[in-house]
Amino acid sequence: MSPNTPSPLPWALPLFMLLSILLLLTGQSAAQTSTSSASSWCDPDGTTPDLTILAMGASIVYGHSSTSEAGFRPRLAQLLETSNTTASMVGTQWSGNMLPSTYSNHHEAYEGATIEEYAAKIASSGAYDMNANVLMILLGTNDCWWLPNRDPEITAVEPDERKAAGLAATKRFTTFLAEIHSHAPDALVLVAELPKNSQEHADRCIQGFDAALPAVVEKAVEEGQYLVRFVKMYDVVSYEEIQVDGTHPTDRGYDLMGERWFEAIRNATEELCPEREEPEDSQDQNQDPPPTLVGNATLQNGSPGSAGSDPSTSSNSSSELPQSGGNEQAASADVEIEKVSSTGRVQTSPLWSAGLLIICVALVVA
Repeated sequence: MSPNTPSPLPWALPLFMLLSILLLLTGQSAAQTSTSSASSWCDPDGTTPDLTILAMGASIVYGHSSTSEAGFRPRLAQLLETSNTTASMVGTQWSGNMLPSTYSNHHEAYEGATIEEYAAKIASSGAYDMNANVLMILLGTNDCWWLPNRDPEITAVEPDERKAAGLAATKRFTTFLAEIHSHAPDALVLVAELPKNSQEHADRCIQGFDAALPAVVEKAVEEGQYLVRFVKMYDVVSYEEIQVDGTHPTDRGYDLMGERWFEAIRNATEELCPEREEPEDSQDQNQDPPPTLVGNATLQNGSPGSAGSDPSTSSNSSSELPQSGGNEQAASADVEIEKVSSTGRVQTSPLWSAGLLIICVALVVA
């Protein structure tokens, strides 16, 4: 270094090193916060906790026009029972016959409610005080039904405008989702698409709502609602399985919805709570393969069932749900839950921080 070259400030190198270390720690801390938010939902040993389910929505969740007047809830309860999942259903409302299930018929559904009306009702109902750790939400159909039916002129507007009405409804749903998080930050929140509607004006609106919903869920996760998951529901019920009112499924349609909810719960719990595996050397290689664990559910040879269960619910492969009625649509449905990863959303790569540190040192030495 020549006599005319100014010497680096004595505190420059330690300062650059400190900044790099802080960047590294910040990234790791953010990743750990995201991971711990998800893992804290599980039991301390990493297994799925006992499930307390709050079904939220309007008349479809209520079970309107189904024979049991309980809609998809009996089928969901049947699947939870046959998979030996420890769960219960809660809510300040009740409707329908859940027999032969031992589950209660409680829920939090308000027939005819729009998103804003529902948010006001549940805020004062006391449902949030029941400490449910699984919230199943299917809400928004009435936002698409009431608007065109209150104003006949809207029924004649262009399809794109009807779809825009659905997009507008997702903004109201975004606000509601934030409210849910403020009341139940530690609950798994399953947000479902709206099912089809055989009334064209309503269905166009529903398509707009459903198209925007995945982005709503993703944004919620990015903003700290790490336990929100998206559930595909639009294609579960075909138009043939919708009743003459255009909105409510047939009994078979409701059953298909129950099966989709079951898959959504199972997929989410498997994602959040991977059970501890036994060391390989501790397993007897000559024994039959152990049953697959799904949360607290045991699937014998990959299918939900227990001794004395209905053969129709115990003979399916691991990729199939127990069927009610043998409908091929349910057997072949590509059941999906949009898993917005709860880890790695906000991370700073250690290699990136190390590279920054090297660059800083090189600049100081130069």
